[in-house]
Amino acid sequence: MKNFNIPLVAEGLITYAVERQIGMERPWQEDAPPWAERRRLCADAVLRGMAELDGLPPGLKFLEQYDLALEQAKHGALGAPASPHLQKEIGQNFMRYVSELERAGGDNRHQIAAVRELARDIATHHPWARSKIPFFEPVICTAGSILKRMTAERPIRFTYFTLSGGFDPPSHISDFVSGTVNGVEAAKATELYQRATEWCPNASRWQAHCEVYVCGNADHADSVADADDFDMSIIREDAYRFLKQPGVRCVDRWELEIPAYEMIKALRVAPGAAPKAVVIPNTLKRLQTEVGGCIEALGLDRGTRLICNEEGKLMGLPANRQVGGDIIVGTFLIVGESDGEFCSLSDADAAHYAEEFAQPLPSHSSPDEPPQWTFHVF
Repeated sequence: MKNFNIPLVAEGLITYAVERQIGMERPWQEDAPPWAERRRLCADAVLRGMAELDGLPPGLKFLEQYDLALEQAKHGALGAPASPHLQKEIGQNFMRYVSELERAGGDNRHQIAAVRELARDIATHHPWARSKIPFFEPVICTAGSILKRMTAERPIRFTYFTLSGGFDPPSHISDFVSGTVNGVEAAKATELYQRATEWCPNASRWQAHCEVYVCGNADHADSVADADDFDMSIIREDAYRFLKQPGVRCVDRWELEIPAYEMIKALRVAPGAAPKAVVIPNTLKRLQTEVGGCIEALGLDRGTRLICNEEGKLMGLPANRQVGGDIIVGTFLIVGESDGEFCSLSDADAAHYAEEFAQPLPSHSSPDEPPQWTFHVF
């Protein structure tokens, strides 16, 4: 017995994609693929998943039809807009699909997430969202509930991590972190701590409250694995409601006092870019991250140091600036020095070096690429 009307769903999704192409597209999100690309991938995943559950071969040639319809629409070949009946049928098929995925067992969360993303996309399109009966809101809610339920059944661990004490005026920030945060170094390694120290570079100490949770009715954090990125995206999405899911329980609590990293002012000089003043933690790990590997510190005039990648030329990093008779490759930093230790660059020194290194090396590559030089190491 077939559960889904796949040809009808395919027709509706193609019609919807054409309407989006010739109408108003959603604003592009930074660090994410364009909506048209995401829509195409989700639609293909949904139709292939429906075919698999119905025991049909995956070769439905849907993407060929999809791409052909969008190409024809560019040249004025438009079909009729989707009727309320067609929209309703798609919504009902979506609802049956997420329910069948849950009943099928196994970890089908990525397929359910694709349905929800597609339903959310459709719900932002006015011609499909203005119906008196919302066809896609129930799909979004049901898919979200299933995703939380299935994630809560997985044998994983995560920490609810709260920072306070360094803000002016006093306040706190929190986040959900994969794994167990139960010590100062683990707390310092979190993105939340890194952001907090950049926002409040003058803070001397922080207080952290850590609550370690496990899922899947586990008894101990040591008996389960760290939550993965997909787990964390679902946990963060509904935050406190997720903590009330069956199978989720707190197994440990920690109170930590964290001495803050010393934050220093530096000048970051990247290939092909203007120098930029930055405030960064004065740690070896962060300095290595800035230059992309092991660091080498070179003495400059004015009692300052240039920090670059020690193996930059061997790694083939792009040429950056000429310093004396040498070419520095890759991104480098300029910092102050006091008693043999790195420290903040003074405002006067930052202005001096920003002017000295204002111009990148000339390049024979395209304007959009960093300078390309060839180094021969003997």
